[in-house]
Amino acid sequence: MTRRARTSADTARPRSPAGADERFLPDVLAGPPVRLGLGAAALLATAAAARGGRVGPREARVFEAVNLSPGEMEALIRLLVKIRVEAGDFS
Repeated sequence: MTRRARTSADTARPRSPAGADERFLPDVLAGPPVRLGLGAAALLATAAAARGGRVGPREARVFEAVNLSPGEMEALIRLLVKIRVEAGDFS
């Protein structure tokens, strides 16, 4: 009796018992209903964390650090434009 050479398809997933409908976790998670459910759960979790419209001191500091005032933003943009002009990148 000779054996058939194994291919990558043979080793990719274990075989299920005769005719059993077996679904693997990556296949299940890739389905639209699961993605919709996970997205809805994430949305509800962030909504619950909003705490009735109040902003904590840590969140306020992060917001202020990320969102510069217009004057600071203008200085940053001018610096970036100057660097780009000096580098000769006009594309």
